[in-house]
Amino acid sequence: MYDIRLRTLSYLVAVSRTGHFGDAAVDLGVSQPALSQALARLEGEVGVALFVKAGRARLLTPAGEHVVRFAESVLAQASRLESDLRARADGLAGTLRVGMIDAAALYLVAASVQRFRDERPDVELVVTVDASDALLAALADNRLDVALVVGPVADERATSIVTEPLGIYGPPIDNISEAQPWVLYPAGSHTRALVDEGLALRSIRPEVHAESDNPSVLAQLVRLGAGWTVLPAGIAEAGPEPLVRVGKPIAQREIVGVTSAEAADDALTQAFLAGM
Repeated sequence: MYDIRLRTLSYLVAVSRTGHFGDAAVDLGVSQPALSQALARLEGEVGVALFVKAGRARLLTPAGEHVVRFAESVLAQASRLESDLRARADGLAGTLRVGMIDAAALYLVAASVQRFRDERPDVELVVTVDASDALLAALADNRLDVALVVGPVADERATSIVTEPLGIYGPPIDNISEAQPWVLYPAGSHTRALVDEGLALRSIRPEVHAESDNPSVLAQLVRLGAGWTVLPAGIAEAGPEPLVRVGKPIAQREIVGVTSAEAADDALTQAFLAGM
């Protein structure tokens, strides 16, 4: 296999353009002996003459013309590669795998994500919407670069993104502690833990008749008369049939951004989090 350097190919292209070793060396800012020796090694490597002398000029042989076309193509690709890698290092290009809970995707950071897309058209943004636990598992397995999940998260790479209130929604009632039944987030989920704690502080022991990790489903169940629920206002009070909150919010839900270990210092990942 040939051992050919990009610098030598650039020498070859320069000589093809100027017709003289000396002029090419001046254009490239190298000494003529260094350029001549490099091109002599190239001829020895490929085993054919690339130039013929014509006075002071150097003219390409047919083989030389073929190698020049190859050199121009390789140098152009190398330049594109350099630009692409620099753009990736600067957070302006590449692929970013992002996980979000549904609330983040639907309304919390939707505008910020769109702005990130607009500002970085060369970035391929691959978005996964799932529950917090599933997203954190994907981060641990390096199937995601960054995830927006419900906090708190015991990870030094976690960054607070936004905090939103969780309130009770359902039919008006004088004593909310007597409200039954309830439709809530699934037991064991991050949001359900916040809900259970908030309800307990108000002496509410919910009889849960239905669970869903989709807040829009919970809101619709309340509209259908299935009972009471606890939701963020961004879901419960949106749309043509907004629900009315019962009393004050019972909890605050923090959304945090967490990176995978591999992407923690990546410029693209950090640019995404900074834009949220």
